[in-house]
Amino acid sequence: MKNLQKTFFIYFVMISFTVIMYSCCDENYRIVGNGSIAIYDLTTSGYFDNDSVGIVTGRFTIEMNPELEMAAVRMKSGLISSAFATSCDETIENEVVASTLKITCDKAITYEGDSVAPGTNLTSLEELGFSASVAYVMIDFPDALMEKLEFADKVYQFTVSINTTDDMVLQNSISTRFE
Repeated sequence: MKNLQKTFFIYFVMISFTVIMYSCCDENYRIVGNGSIAIYDLTTSGYFDNDSVGIVTGRFTIEMNPELEMAAVRMKSGLISSAFATSCDETIENEVVASTLKITCDKAITYEGDSVAPGTNLTSLEELGFSASVAYVMIDFPDALMEKLEFADKVYQFTVSINTTDDMVLQNSISTRFE
């Protein structure tokens, strides 16, 4: 009976120890390329990638997702007070730098009656919303801006470029028409 109690005690200690032990990891990713770009027409819920020319009818966003590659997985273990830490933290080694964001158009557009020359950085437009963080870029053309813009019946190519913290230049283009 005493051997049975020792055996149960040993198993109890081992099971308890595995409950309070955790095995976690850090997954490190690296931006390695331009990735993908898409336009979302928020008026019609349309989605257009750079393989097609879509038609935008109102408010829209341009989203750019750089290509990522796994750089490293580091395992770590230790004691914790609960067994909830079982997932990996994701880290981007070379993040995008928001201050380097540039969005241009290949044709002239009209903003509040004035012509905006092709190649002008549109991030200076007051109503334009944009965010760039870690490995994601989103540019929002809200209704307030779309009311001030005029587009001719042409295909417009928007080019988005941004740098990473290791000075890699990411650049993607997408074309669309406006109604």
